[in-house]
Amino acid sequence: MNKLVSIIIPVYNTEEYLEKCLDSAINQTFKDIEIIIINDGSIDNSYEICQKYKRIDPRIRLFTQENRGQGFARNFGIMQSKSDFIYFLDSDDYIEYNTIEQLYNEAIENKSDIVIGGWEKVNEVSNQVIKINPIIDIDLLNSKNKVSYIFSFQFTYVACGILINKEIFLDNFLFFPNYFHEDLYLMPKILYFAKKISYIDNKFYKWLERKDSTSNSFNLEHAISIGSILVDWSNFLIKEKIYKDNRNSLFKGFIKCLAFGKNQAKKFASIGQEKEILSYFDNIENNFDINFSKYNQEQKDNIDNLNLSHRLNNIYKQLELLKQSKNKFAIYGNGIFGKLVAKELRNEIIVIFDKSLGIDNSNSVPILNPEKINDFNFDKILICVLGREDEIISYLQNDLNIKEDRIIVFKT
Repeated sequence: MNKLVSIIIPVYNTEEYLEKCLDSAINQTFKDIEIIIINDGSIDNSYEICQKYKRIDPRIRLFTQENRGQGFARNFGIMQSKSDFIYFLDSDDYIEYNTIEQLYNEAIENKSDIVIGGWEKVNEVSNQVIKINPIIDIDLLNSKNKVSYIFSFQFTYVACGILINKEIFLDNFLFFPNYFHEDLYLMPKILYFAKKISYIDNKFYKWLERKDSTSNSFNLEHAISIGSILVDWSNFLIKEKIYKDNRNSLFKGFIKCLAFGKNQAKKFASIGQEKEILSYFDNIENNFDINFSKYNQEQKDNIDNLNLSHRLNNIYKQLELLKQSKNKFAIYGNGIFGKLVAKELRNEIIVIFDKSLGIDNSNSVPILNPEKINDFNFDKILICVLGREDEIISYLQNDLNIKEDRIIVFKT
């Protein structure tokens, strides 16, 4: 007989916190659960700890995979789930023992697709509560104005600590992307498709702010993720034919997300990247046209948004083909686009050429002056400076003697 709730726990190098997390899961007062643990390529003792708990509790289903990221691990857990409801728990956090019982009973009694539980963030060093979840207007979330409320970014989007009907994922083909801020990408859509949402303002979920937390870092990959998410929000509202009525709210959400990103960049980005990140965010903000009084202008915006999404999809398709080619690549250009390509092709990139020298911290790839290009043995060079392709091709061929068949330009 299938269990009623799946607790999904992705695990990656959290041996120091994992036992407290798993204890909070196996000791739930609500017993009709399965605990799906996905070891995401841990290189510490996390997997051994998971194996120990699996021997203790037969409700645990343990899977292991090479490191592919939290989004991929969560998606795998969803597909493995044999339950009606999903509950995400991060492996360095923990929950109160009555969490699932309270949330599940609320879901059944009120026929809710989603039950949001309260949370609090606890500092690992001081053990002090440093943040609690903001007040959620549950009436608005269940009203005809829910879209405006959801996409104006008026509360924190987190997947953990929420009981979600699995059918919302499967019926609407909703899954986590495998990049930063994946909750920001998915949770507005989850809330949108829920027919009934409940909220219990008890601090069930204990969110640990670790001394080595990744939230204390911010780089171009984080910025690009936020930019991609904002484009996706626009495209989602267009697809659902609700863009026009909610455009003003969407703009408010954009501004709040960009303000968050700018603040993170100022606090945590390296000096070299902060200026580029802020310029990237300013460009997004300045190109969001808030004059929505003219229908023709709005149609143009819709087309522009769809074209941007189409261009991104084209680029990712080309990247997949390049991965399959077995070639070794050089990159020309270490800006935002170049870093995106370097991340996606990290196992195939041997060198980056740019006048800004140094080491790419995200990929540990040397960044050299283009004059050094003939010192390296690569198959193809990828031009990653959009808008200057012809100029760079001429420079590579005429000044550096790179043959035309070794130069690749992305089709956007």
